[in-house]
Amino acid sequence: SETKIGLFQVALFKGDTAEQLMPPSLRQILESSEIVKTGVNVSGDAGRIERCFGFQVRGLFELSHLYNVVTWSERSPERVNKKLLNLADQVQNVLLLPLKKDKVRTSQWSKRLRFEQTEYAASDAYAGFRLYHALEARRKKMDPTPPRPAFWEEKKPLILGDGTAVVPRRIVKKKVGDDGKTVEEEDEEEEYFDAVETLDSYQLDPTLTAGIPL
Repeated sequence: SETKIGLFQVALFKGDTAEQLMPPSLRQILESSEIVKTGVNVSGDAGRIERCFGFQVRGLFELSHLYNVVTWSERSPERVNKKLLNLADQVQNVLLLPLKKDKVRTSQWSKRLRFEQTEYAASDAYAGFRLYHALEARRKKMDPTPPRPAFWEEKKPLILGDGTAVVPRRIVKKKVGDDGKTVEEEDEEEEYFDAVETLDSYQLDPTLTAGIPL
């Protein structure tokens, strides 16, 4: 329901093991690729869950990928990439609304939540939910229409409306370290190729777009 937000504070669940701390119903939601989990830096959230509980979160949708495709693929396609943009900036640019980001973000989250923390967590989740649908509406109006970015865990390239695939290219840079020895650093930049896939090759089922923000 769009009128209700569920907050699960795993830190307060009773138990000593991962199995006891993670309710089976919540784990089923997180592991399902048929329930979309939207957010910014979803890989970071999923990585923490995997390290703590030992299972992989699926159905992860990175809002930054959709934002970059919708914002830049027509005006400046060379700027389309998988770099992250914080949620507050995306909400401001797309929804034209401020998103509160203050010291409550780094407060104590392992104890029972205060009202300010509950408000922050719920606002963050709802903002991601509304942002997803606003970006999707813009994407569908684009001509040609780029496909919706794939789930994060699928590691697929972003595709522009003309079928161009944006693929990161690893670059090795050499520099002289403090000890005078040459060291190598790896970086990535985007390359553009004609996509092999058809534009709708990995579109999500439209019935699954309600999502669950992380």
